[in-house]
Amino acid sequence: MKEAPDLSIIIVNWNTAHLLSNCLSAIEQTVIAAGQISSETLVVDNGSTDGSPAMLRERHPWAHLIANRENVGFARANNQAIAVSRGRYALLLNSDAQLVPGAVEAMVACLDADPTAGISGVCQVFADGRPQFCYGRFPTFWREVRTLTGLHRWDLSPFDTLEQPRVVDWVSGACLMARRSMLDEIGLMDERFFMFGEEVDLCYRATRAGWKVLLTPSAPIIHIRAGSSGRTPERMMRLYRGKMQYARKHWSPASASLLLAAIRFSTFAKGCASELASALRGDPANDNRLWRKVANGVREEGFAK
Repeated sequence: MKEAPDLSIIIVNWNTAHLLSNCLSAIEQTVIAAGQISSETLVVDNGSTDGSPAMLRERHPWAHLIANRENVGFARANNQAIAVSRGRYALLLNSDAQLVPGAVEAMVACLDADPTAGISGVCQVFADGRPQFCYGRFPTFWREVRTLTGLHRWDLSPFDTLEQPRVVDWVSGACLMARRSMLDEIGLMDERFFMFGEEVDLCYRATRAGWKVLLTPSAPIIHIRAGSSGRTPERMMRLYRGKMQYARKHWSPASASLLLAAIRFSTFAKGCASELASALRGDPANDNRLWRKVANGVREEGFAK
């Protein structure tokens, strides 16, 4: 039997064949070719219909494929792979993310150096170099209000000031490395989160159990963001549902109810604003239809359950 690797790289894919191929090529170039970290790569395909499994077998046969018949969600699919992986650390990596040289080594070194650190992440940028929100403070009602109104954009810190590992509340699940012994202690991802919010919940449970979450100094990785789903009403609904699931799990009932009201008000306001803007332009914009559908969806009685 082969010796267990240092790292298990886990990718959940749903209809992103081209992005997945780029992601795996980056792993070959930055991890496998470098040879500094022993690794295995597992891809969980959530019932893709774009030929992703065939592409994987043809172009990247070294990656282990777990093929689901349907989309079981991000949290459950990651848990499937973690359960059969063997590495000391598990790197959860989005299919629309591309590693850069040294990023994985930096995260592993960060966790190796601090046995009280359970999770490590790195900074992320869009393909054009613009920074992304990829770490932050745990959600509170007022922080979520800032996010709903767009004021959170003023909170993004420059990445070039990060010289030492920084303790943060949470890091993005697009590139999150977790210590296996920590996962054995606190449990895997909460599968009640279909997509969005599960990594914040994991980081919260880790912190509550006494583990650190670290942002690691490294060149920022590239994250296309929304590469699999795009900016659709369904994606926005899942985003807001994830926020509500987190609130109902970790906040008081009163605070969760206030967040629900804030989500419903903000989506209604955005719908009205987009309709007014498109009317003034004389051109029905996609945002008009998007926010109308989202506003209608979050008003449904079963939305927050």
